[in-house]
Amino acid sequence: MRRGGYASEDAAKIAREEVAATVKGIGLTTGYWLEFWVRNVRLRPSTRRNYRQHVVTYLVPQLGDLPLVTLSVGDVQKAFAAIAAGDGSRYGRLAPSTVARVRATLSSALTAAVGQRLLAHNPARGREIQLSFPRLPGHLT
Repeated sequence: MRRGGYASEDAAKIAREEVAATVKGIGLTTGYWLEFWVRNVRLRPSTRRNYRQHVVTYLVPQLGDLPLVTLSVGDVQKAFAAIAAGDGSRYGRLAPSTVARVRATLSSALTAAVGQRLLAHNPARGREIQLSFPRLPGHLT
């Protein structure tokens, strides 16, 4: 595969990495990666239980069918809007701290995917995702 017309050598290297990540991860779903990652990452048993619950209860239902290589900030943002609202969860609306922990779990898993060169960047990392929470009636700000 050939592409050209990049403004700098660094821009060309970034594009090359994105293409390589895409080719390497063709056919790999986000759900498959999340389940593989939570089974194989080195964690304390209690941390693995928590991560596993996040993966099974929230992340796979919202993101599992999406191809890992095409996962975008928009996909993650949409999933977290649904997770925060409790869509499809037997737990209902989640506390902001729980949503933040679920996002941290996803970010860790996707950082590992970047490390394996399955993704060019982590769409759940840092400030890219805005975790918004509905205001409760009677609360200020």
